[in-house]
Amino acid sequence: MITIVDGISSCLTTPMPGDPNTIDIYVAGSQKAFMLPPGLAIMLISSLGWRAINETPKRSLYFDLVMERASLANGETSWTPASTIIVGLNAALDMVREEGLEAIYTRHALMGRIAREGSLALGCRLLAPEAPGTSVTGIFPPEGINADTLRTEVRKRFGIRLAGGQGKFKGNVVRIGHMGNVDPFDVLNSVMAIGLTSKALGAQVNLEQASRVCLSIISEVS
Repeated sequence: MITIVDGISSCLTTPMPGDPNTIDIYVAGSQKAFMLPPGLAIMLISSLGWRAINETPKRSLYFDLVMERASLANGETSWTPASTIIVGLNAALDMVREEGLEAIYTRHALMGRIAREGSLALGCRLLAPEAPGTSVTGIFPPEGINADTLRTEVRKRFGIRLAGGQGKFKGNVVRIGHMGNVDPFDVLNSVMAIGLTSKALGAQVNLEQASRVCLSIISEVS
């Protein structure tokens, strides 16, 4: 049996439980906490993972890890590389080394707490109250407010882009991203933009309470 971990949103935001040596394939993406455009996959593969890959019949040409590994041994890539993103990745890793992983994890935990408690103070409900994330917070808008309308109006009024829900949550959920180079006041701005826009759309929200909650959390670590 091989262990595969989808670390797309958790890499550089959440410490991974257990022994990392028990993971055979770990996948991350450039577009999340690495603070880069989409287009670059990052993979760590153990010897057991490589054995499984080598024993699996090929099902594609472009996504051929065996071919890619052989190219990398010669300092090349099998196909045209995402050169600018790789250069950006080097700069992002310099930032990670300078801040340190533990400090990064602590900062992301703080961002998640501000987003959750601030949103609750506005009268929103959390999508995952039992398993809160440190990279993104999903919320249901205040009563009577359409999630996609809220997202559109927040972007128009404040220039802040909020993600929507996927699958069965499409049109019902707003996602606040707080991964990468984000500070507490970025999250505070997002929470207040949601509150002000919800109020403009007719919802009953307590902006003062939400502001106090967010600032109180920020002051604990300032």
